Amino acid sequence: MSSDDTRKPKDEDKNPLRSMGSALGGWAKRMGTILSEVTQQGPPEEVARAISQARELSLIGDYAGAATRLREPLMQRPGDAHLKLALAITRVAQVLTGNAHLSVLLELAEPPNKRGERALPETLAEATRLLLRDEFDPALDQLRRGRKLVEDAAEPALHDARFLLNLLTTLLQVRRGRFERGLLEFQRARARLPEGTRGPLRALLVREGAQLLLAEDHLDEAIAWLTGEADLGNTAAEVDQGTAAARAYLSVALAAKGDRVGAEAVRAKLPARPEWEEHLVRIHLLLGTGSEARALALRHLQQDPQSPRRKRLWALCEVAAWPVGGCDANPSIRASVLDALVDAAASAAGERQERHLQELAHVSLRADLLSDGTVALIRRRLQDGAVSAPEELRLVNARRRLQDNDERAGEDFLPGPPPRFRSQPDLGGPFGPDEISPLRDASQRLGVLRGQRALASAEFCLKSHVPGDSQPVNLHEAAQEYLVEVLTESPEHTRARALLAQLAQPLQSNRLEDLLAAATALLAAIPSRVLGVPITGVADALSGVIAARERLARPLTIAVMGEFSSGKSTFVNALLGEVVAPMGVLPTTTTINFFRRGPTGGARVHYRDGSISTVARGEVHTFLRGLDDVAASRVRHMEIERTSARMGEAAVVDTPGLNALDGFHERVAREFVDEADAIIWIFSATRGGAASEAGVLKSMRADGRQVLGVLNKVDTLDPEERAELTDYLKQQFGDVLLDIIPVCASDALELRTGSADPEARHDDPFRAVEDALEKHFLAHARELKRSLAARRLGDALARTGAAVREAIAGLEIRASQTGPVGSDPTHLEARLVALGDKVYGQLLALDDLLTRECLALGVLRAGAGGKILVTEQDVTYLTAVLRDSILRALQADLGELSQEPDSDAFSDILAARLVPWAQGYLDSLESSGFIASLIHEHGHGVAKGEAALRERYRSALAPVAASWRKFIRGQVRAIRQSIAQMQHRTASAPSAEALRLRATTLAGVDALLSGLDQVAP
Repeated sequence: MSSDDTRKPKDEDKNPLRSMGSALGGWAKRMGTILSEVTQQGPPEEVARAISQARELSLIGDYAGAATRLREPLMQRPGDAHLKLALAITRVAQVLTGNAHLSVLLELAEPPNKRGERALPETLAEATRLLLRDEFDPALDQLRRGRKLVEDAAEPALHDARFLLNLLTTLLQVRRGRFERGLLEFQRARARLPEGTRGPLRALLVREGAQLLLAEDHLDEAIAWLTGEADLGNTAAEVDQGTAAARAYLSVALAAKGDRVGAEAVRAKLPARPEWEEHLVRIHLLLGTGSEARALALRHLQQDPQSPRRKRLWALCEVAAWPVGGCDANPSIRASVLDALVDAAASAAGERQERHLQELAHVSLRADLLSDGTVALIRRRLQDGAVSAPEELRLVNARRRLQDNDERAGEDFLPGPPPRFRSQPDLGGPFGPDEISPLRDASQRLGVLRGQRALASAEFCLKSHVPGDSQPVNLHEAAQEYLVEVLTESPEHTRARALLAQLAQPLQSNRLEDLLAAATALLAAIPSRVLGVPITGVADALSGVIAARERLARPLTIAVMGEFSSGKSTFVNALLGEVVAPMGVLPTTTTINFFRRGPTGGARVHYRDGSISTVARGEVHTFLRGLDDVAASRVRHMEIERTSARMGEAAVVDTPGLNALDGFHERVAREFVDEADAIIWIFSATRGGAASEAGVLKSMRADGRQVLGVLNKVDTLDPEERAELTDYLKQQFGDVLLDIIPVCASDALELRTGSADPEARHDDPFRAVEDALEKHFLAHARELKRSLAARRLGDALARTGAAVREAIAGLEIRASQTGPVGSDPTHLEARLVALGDKVYGQLLALDDLLTRECLALGVLRAGAGGKILVTEQDVTYLTAVLRDSILRALQADLGELSQEPDSDAFSDILAARLVPWAQGYLDSLESSGFIASLIHEHGHGVAKGEAALRERYRSALAPVAASWRKFIRGQVRAIRQSIAQMQHRTASAPSAEALRLRATTLAGVDALLSGLDQVAP
């Protein structure tokens, strides 16, 4: 007896009814299993034959024939699930490929069951119908039900049904604008494409898949897949639709990759049919042969003028013919282009619409045309969340707000100083709806963004003031800097040029004071160098303008000049009516003395080192006569107060003879002479007019000075000699002197200070001098000062204009001579591959470092069966060692790279991209506990020896090294674009700065010079 027979009876064994129920339940379960196995055996032979034949017809695209083949057995077996599913798959494929009207799906229509559920055939048909009617959410619900039902579908339709579900989901997600999900479903559909599929269904998958891959910028994947589908080895004149479609899209993908030769070679294999016109246009656009594309795109549009897709294609061909700025394009063309892109964006959905809107905004900014339709569509998107919107949309909105004087414009700008547009970080693409979008040109897209940020900021600076007030100078300067940025990106930008010209509007005033103030501000803003090109002499010109402004605010200043020992100091004392100037001193102890009206009669001594001391009234002469040659050489000039009322408020400068000064005193004397409004030149009767005096007098007259001549010491001549010498001097210097007055200054001084005979005082010998001074100087003091100030301003502006023109010429020469910057792009890929391989090897070589450190720390013990004794402090130390070693190796690699010829720009750009990435990668390794996991997972290998441990560490480091190598190799495109942008900016920056100098500085100089002609007296 078996053990089963000897077991104790259970309670149910004692109940016969319960025992019978268990037996019936087991029988029912076995019958269910048998029935399930029967249902899984497949259709009857004749049905299977019909389905197989219909499937073969469907695979080659004969859907009508396939449906006919299925209809007869279906009439005989109207409820056969196999036939109904096969017919549904056939009809759905027929409708999707455009070979039948949507109405053919009606023959599959059956009401749902009591629970509202449909069978798989009806579900496929309903999902297709809803998809083609753009009822996306209900269609998605049907596809979800279809996925559940397909698991219960019987062979041979199971595989085909799954493929069709993936294809329908791909089409649905793409139309909804969910590209990433659509790409996932496409990958599944591509993997499940029934073997042997040819004709329209394969063409549909190729078309949708290629468009999706190109839209997502998966160029390498697209090229690899389409190369296999294109059957390029087939030289037959006619190929099936799927192969032709693959060739068309492969040519587009190669053109997008920049492979002109490859794209042209594949395009040559395309049959000349209208259906490939759009692809030819796209290829022309991508290869830069825009002239052919424009004509072809226009013809393509004329075949269906209302198609948003064709409108966009035509618009992008027009945009491709624009310069980067786009402002110079025909206004009507610009408007039509934007209208076409508005239609394309309005007809798109989901994520696709956002990409269309970004493209629309980009083109609108380039065209500098913020149309109502464009702005309305963009603002509708911004209402859903401006923070997450592409920056181009925010720029369009900000600039339109400024254009409309919208009080909310400030929301788009940071306060500064100076204020600037609120930009946002670039989180990566893909940008634009597809491969032909101008947004795919990263250097152009970023250039437009930089230029438009600067333009918006400049416009905001120019509007950021209280109405009626003058514009703050700092905002003017900020606006200029921003506009130069715009012109650096787009040298011909019309709006930026116009705003620069606006900044240089001539001053609307004919007051000399206003012109001097404007000139001071203008010259002060001119830099000494622009991009390394010097602007020389502006500082001296500015000093001259400032001196001219000061001249207008102070009393009339008269300088007394002449050769040494001509009696100048005696003349000054007689002129002022008091003995204030020292007389009879030696040339080496002579100082420059400035006499001004004051109450104390004291003096201030200005030394060469900048220090100042004071001298009391009674001690001035003692101080001056006590100077020896050393003490006198330390004095720059003396400022002495005079208390006499003679000469009114006018100041007088007594200069030593120009032939008696050292170099420093001569320079200071000339500075005082330059400050003087008028000159009195003293001739000595004992010497007559020396040859040295002629040159000085002519230069003063040429400088616009009014010079009055005085012939002193005439008491040494008889009347006839006096008249003869006076006539001679008038003959020699009459063209530079206002008049020549003979006088004896010593007699006049005696008379005026009270030391002369009282009876002789009624006949003042100095009266003729005072009359001449009144006539030529004092009565016209204001005119003298203004005339000389205007002349000085004109000279300063003329010198500035010449210096600026010279700098502009230098900048333009530099712009014309700018060559390539940095590395040759053709060698870029090879250098990155070499660097990636080098870094890969260095990272793998860290296996030795980790092995040695682990053994040295004692965290791994070979003799203890590979025992691991690691602490948190050990992990922290090993992580730091690993990080330091990697960064040191990377620093050395970049350093070596920078030493190679013509690699400066390349190495700089690579370092700017690689170093932050490397640090972030190492941070992620640390936060993920990489070192701890490495030790715990592979440390036991030490039991087999150090070599085994190194090998295990090396294997663990391989994925890390591969990630670094992949990242480095993947920088080709980004670095190439960065170098191209650098070259563009290097070439255009000198032109932009030259334009800025011409449009603002030079225009301002010319405007001020013109204003001088209308100065009010």
